[in-house]
Amino acid sequence: MAADSHLYPTDDEMGLVGACLLGGTDTAIEVCAQVPVNAIFHDGLREAFSLIHQLSGVGSQCDQMALAREWNRLKGAQPAPIELWLSAENACPSSENASWHVQGVMDGWRRRRVMESGSMLASRSKDASVTVDELISEAE
Repeated sequence: MAADSHLYPTDDEMGLVGACLLGGTDTAIEVCAQVPVNAIFHDGLREAFSLIHQLSGVGSQCDQMALAREWNRLKGAQPAPIELWLSAENACPSSENASWHVQGVMDGWRRRRVMESGSMLASRSKDASVTVDELISEAE
């Protein structure tokens, strides 16, 4: 396990996409209600999850075939990352594991947001024109 896997939980992101593809529309709707697209760090998985969000948002089927059709509609000649989608399905033995992967993805996203906020505050604290009260308010 990588030292920063809790920040960038690729295994959970793979499992999350896999759970949606294995579980179909009902699972995808449930997962998409809990996880925003920008919580996914890995670019290819974020693209796939964005398509799943779109498909489930209109009640369409959420499986590899539907994902490929939507990909081709939106991306034209750009080849669909079928291998990535297969890997995602293989990373999740059952759609019943979706809640486990939701937790890992959301924890990683929240940790990254805390780090980004901390970095921003650290940077702004060097600016003498920003008062301590303003920094504390931003931190809260």
